[in-house]
Amino acid sequence: MLTFPLSLVDHRRAGHSRSDGHSRGEHSCPPSSFVCRTDIPGGASLPGRVGVPRQAPILGGADILVGLPHSLLGQTLSVGRTFLVGRTFLSAFLIPWRGGHSRPLSALSHNAILHPPSSLRHLPRAFTLIELLVVIAIIALLVSILLPVITRANESAKSVACLSNLRQLALAAQIYCDSNHGSFPIAYCKPLSQPPLVITQNWDFTTTRNTSTGEVRVEPGILWAGRTNPKIQQCPSYDGKSNTLADPYTGYNYNTSFIGHGESETIVAPAKVTQIRNASRCALFGDGQYYGGADKFMRSPFPTATDTFQYRSAGTQGFRHRGMTNVVFADGHAESVSHRYTQTTAQEQPNIGAGTGFLSADNSFYMLH
Repeated sequence: MLTFPLSLVDHRRAGHSRSDGHSRGEHSCPPSSFVCRTDIPGGASLPGRVGVPRQAPILGGADILVGLPHSLLGQTLSVGRTFLVGRTFLSAFLIPWRGGHSRPLSALSHNAILHPPSSLRHLPRAFTLIELLVVIAIIALLVSILLPVITRANESAKSVACLSNLRQLALAAQIYCDSNHGSFPIAYCKPLSQPPLVITQNWDFTTTRNTSTGEVRVEPGILWAGRTNPKIQQCPSYDGKSNTLADPYTGYNYNTSFIGHGESETIVAPAKVTQIRNASRCALFGDGQYYGGADKFMRSPFPTATDTFQYRSAGTQGFRHRGMTNVVFADGHAESVSHRYTQTTAQEQPNIGAGTGFLSADNSFYMLH
C-alpha cells in the first residue's frame, strides 16, 4: 500500500455532461469541499493542484479514483489527512461535497489502480525468513564466544575482591599486634557462661546467646575489637553458609596451627610477630573450605607437638577461584595459589573434599620459620 495526502478525484468519462455548468477540462477545488472535479480522459495525467503526485496516470478510465480506509466510512475528513490507496477500492460511501451537501459515490472498479512514480516504488522491504535465521545464527555464535569471556572476567573480578578482603584482614591483624604487645589475636576461646547468656568468642565474630529468650547477637570478633565492616569477612566466590550458623558472613580461615592457637590447643597463647622468621611464606588468612562447608580455623596437613588436632581435613583451603585459592601471608602480601596438596595423615586422607586441599605438601607454608 502507498500513502498519499488526502485527495479525492471525481473522474467523469470524456463527453459526459455536467449539471453544474463546468465544461470538460475545467478544474475546481472549492475551499469548503474535499472533492476536486475534473474531466480528464482515462490514461491522462492529473493536474498539479490535485493532491496526488504529478504524472500519475489513471488506467482504464474509471469513474472515480479515491482511496479511504473502511474506518473512515461516512466520516467528515480534514484537509491534509493521509489514507491508503490500493488495488481494490471501497464500496459506496458519503463524502462532503461543495455547498456542505453529501453525495454518495459509487463503488470503484478493479481497474482504478494508481501507479506511483519511480521514486515511490523503491520502498523498504521486510526481512525474509532466511535473512532472519541468518541473523539469529550470528547472534547465537557471538553469544557462545562472548559468554565464556564474560564468565572468566566475572570470576577474575571476584578473585580480586577476595584478595582485597584478605589484605584488610592482614592489616587488621597488624593493628591488633601493635595494640597488644606484638601478639596476634587468639583464634578462639571456650564458651563463656554468664546466665542467661552464653558468649562464644572467635577471631572473626563474637556470638552472645540468651538462653532464656533464644535471642542471638552477633558482633565483630577478637580480631576487630568490636569495630569493623563485617562484610569484609565474606568471600565473594563462596555461596555456602557458615558452620557457625549465626555468622552472617563467612569464607575465610585463620592459621590456627601455628599463629592463632586457641584455648583448647596444646599451646593456648597466640604467636608474636617477632617469632615469625619467614613472614613471606607463613600463611595468615586464606579461603577456608572443607568437605562439610566453610571452616574458619586453618590447619597444616600434619599434626605437631603444639597442634595435636586430629581432624586435619576440617582445616583445608578452598580452591574456588578457577582452580586456585587465595591466601595472605604474615608480611601482608596476598596471592593466588594454584597447587593443591592432599597429603595428610592416613586417617584423614579419605576425608579431603573435592576442590579442597592444603597449601603445601608438608607444613612449610604454615610454620613460623
